[in-house]
Amino acid sequence: MNSVWRLIFWSLPLVCFWFCTTTQGFLCHREEQFVKVEGALQPMNSIKTTSVAGRTFCSTECVDFPGCNSFAYLTSTDTDNCQLSGSVDGESTTAASVVYKKVSVMFAGCAGSPCQNGVTCVDTCVEPYYMCPCPSDKQGVNCEWDLACNVEDWELSFDVAGTVQCSGTKSYMAGFERNEADGLHGLMAARCCPVPIEYSQEDETCTKGDWWLTFGTQTWNNCPDGYFVSGFMRGDGNNLGSLEEGVCCKPPSAPNRWGDCYIEDITTSFDEPWAKVGCQKQLYYIVAIETHECDAITCMEKLKCCRIVLE
Repeated sequence: MNSVWRLIFWSLPLVCFWFCTTTQGFLCHREEQFVKVEGALQPMNSIKTTSVAGRTFCSTECVDFPGCNSFAYLTSTDTDNCQLSGSVDGESTTAASVVYKKVSVMFAGCAGSPCQNGVTCVDTCVEPYYMCPCPSDKQGVNCEWDLACNVEDWELSFDVAGTVQCSGTKSYMAGFERNEADGLHGLMAARCCPVPIEYSQEDETCTKGDWWLTFGTQTWNNCPDGYFVSGFMRGDGNNLGSLEEGVCCKPPSAPNRWGDCYIEDITTSFDEPWAKVGCQKQLYYIVAIETHECDAITCMEKLKCCRIVLE
């Protein structure tokens, strides 16, 4: 055998191993459970045999890929897991070789349709033998937590004195919209966005942001540290100063501090009728609003947007 053919011959197992482990899920190595088989080895059996006395071996075979040799693994514990042995693979040379046959194990993978919210499932070779490639507005192993924001209509509810806030729990304000009016009743909608999945099982704890003497003056109007704007409380008047309190909320287990923060400048953009403004980065929520001294909603100038700390 010349050197070229010898190189090709000895390279085949590596080529097979690469192909089987890098292509789609049904053409890859998976860790399986094997049992000892008594009797002669069939010539074309796809399971490797081993000749190491006194040790239990198992192997992993290429699934649905004809001609791909399996690799022998040593079981070093009393579990069904197959650990890689010291040698590259087992040898099948003597009559004393021990044959191990794969036990039928059901790997559900994508067969159970685990991915939610319209996400397409991808089979993999490691537990849980599937992957849900979540888009940016979904979180969780199965993409079960929807991060899509909801625009809530405040056009009538914010025209009168009282409190309005993001409906339900687990969502905070990331932006708002106005109509053509410059008075406080011009705030017509809020963009409410869910919390990250780490806090999805919690309710929320809320407090007041005291803005009675500050909203509509040259200052920042803040929620307490670690809290996020969920709504507003307004009085009877229609000037900017009639927005008297912020409804400030947080997940109970979240620390009393904000994560990363940045400033959204809405000085010009919110001057236009029907403007939509807010935090442009995902999973950032409003924690403070800077106002200038005037009576119109156009004097809301900047938004402080922060993330919830994940611990």
